[in-house]
Amino acid sequence: EFAASWIESLRERCLQFLENNNGRVVSLQDVHAYIQQQPGPSTPTQEDVAAIMRTLQLDEVIYSMQSSNGQMVYAQRNRGATGGPFDLFAGRMPKFVTQSEDEVGLVVPCLLCPLSGECHVGGRICPEKCDYI
Repeated sequence: EFAASWIESLRERCLQFLENNNGRVVSLQDVHAYIQQQPGPSTPTQEDVAAIMRTLQLDEVIYSMQSSNGQMVYAQRNRGATGGPFDLFAGRMPKFVTQSEDEVGLVVPCLLCPLSGECHVGGRICPEKCDYI
């Protein structure tokens, strides 16, 4: 329990530092120095902070990259209107909802469909009969 709450507080401090820098790129050393200045039960090592930053990257909260001098640098991702990560496909409507009856032509079948190998024009499984396109 102690470690989980400590890690969560470190994540919050890392995010707070990135928010205070208004989207600017910051180095791992900058984040580590900021966290060392904050009061807490113990002081994390630079490797601990790097691991915390990695969890934020995997959660798609921040970007990270290696700079030209070999340092890891971080920046906060842009947020959508809801405060969560920006979702490119959030406003898309399924084709069967927006398609009008007078549209002509075929639409490429979904690449994630498990039947895409059997799908072809005029077949038993075909784009003309697909409910998901």
